[in-house]
Amino acid sequence: MQDLSWSESQFRTLLAARVSSYLVRTGQWQLIKASLPFEKTDAELALISMVFDSPMPWGGDVRTKDAHTVLWTMTSHRPRWLVELCKEAGKAAEKRGAKKINLDDIKNQFAVFGRKRIEDTEAEFRSQCPQISELIGAFSRQPDLYSTDELLKTIHNRIIQAVNPMLSGSVGKPSDLDVAHFLFQIGFISGRRDFGEGRGYDHVYYREQPGLLKLRTNIDDGLRWEINPIYRDVLNLRYVADKRHTKSGKR
Repeated sequence: MQDLSWSESQFRTLLAARVSSYLVRTGQWQLIKASLPFEKTDAELALISMVFDSPMPWGGDVRTKDAHTVLWTMTSHRPRWLVELCKEAGKAAEKRGAKKINLDDIKNQFAVFGRKRIEDTEAEFRSQCPQISELIGAFSRQPDLYSTDELLKTIHNRIIQAVNPMLSGSVGKPSDLDVAHFLFQIGFISGRRDFGEGRGYDHVYYREQPGLLKLRTNIDDGLRWEINPIYRDVLNLRYVADKRHTKSGKR
């Protein structure tokens, strides 16, 4: 799985490279190049901001994130998904006569894009869980955010009792926690750390803390669990309106 998942900095570099390639093709590169910051990261951010609204509203309340960070989250760190989503969002921006891609241009692709991403995920991980389609489908019309207790209860009631899934590496019938860890591992859910009222939140991913939802000495590190936003439309997920004040996860 790791060879398919890129770091946030790799996403920034990829996105900037695509912008610079476009500028070269359209004969604008020499005019733009001299005005870019000298430092590599700053230059990449400047290139991205020529095509995307950046930063974008993200992380709750009045917080914002650079465009590449938002896209990195939405595409589960997959470069191919990034390229596909940006192409469609770019068409939407062009259709409304805008010079830059905004957050709505991206979000408006979720219905079609989310279905394709579910198909990709099912194809990629079916060898590890033959019932993966049913695991994902079990969350249809369910909330998009869970405490650990809520997540495990949903898995128990809608997956373990109904599907009897098999997971590669699990001996016998997997537990609620085994299924939760698998969903975290494949990027269907990510951890969410809330900082309190008016302070927003950040996401925590499997590559950062692979022991979460596995180590009983620190099952969730105080996090809650959020389904990746690209799946919200296709699964008709229920938006949890008060995300700051629902009960915290099991510790």
